[in-house]
Amino acid sequence: MDIFDIKGSGENEYKVLVSPKGEDSVTISCDCRAGIFGRMCKHKLAVATGDPSLLINSDDSDRLIEIAKKIQSREIGMLFVNLEQARKDQDVAKRKYNKAKKALESAMKG
Repeated sequence: MDIFDIKGSGENEYKVLVSPKGEDSVTISCDCRAGIFGRMCKHKLAVATGDPSLLINSDDSDRLIEIAKKIQSREIGMLFVNLEQARKDQDVAKRKYNKAKKALESAMKG
C-alpha cells in the first residue's frame, strides 16, 4: 500500500491510496469529494499516470513513477490509456463542433 499527498484546487490537499489487488488490478482511492464517491478525480489520475506536478512532497516523485509503471503494466493500465484516448477524441470533436458552429453562425449573418 502506498499513500501520496496530492495538491487540490486552492489550499486543499488530498491523500491518494494505492493498493495492489491481485495480479492484474489495483485499488486507487482519494479522499476528495469525487474520490469519496468512487468517481475518477484528477488526483487519482495523477498518481496512476505518474504525474508528479500535483505531489505535495517532490521527494515522492521516484516512488510515484515506480507505482505508475506498476499500475500501467496491469490490465487496468489499458483502461487509463483508453480514457486518455477518449479525452483526446473528445477534444477533437469539440473543436470540429465549434468550427461548424462558427461556420453556421457566419452563414446565418448573410
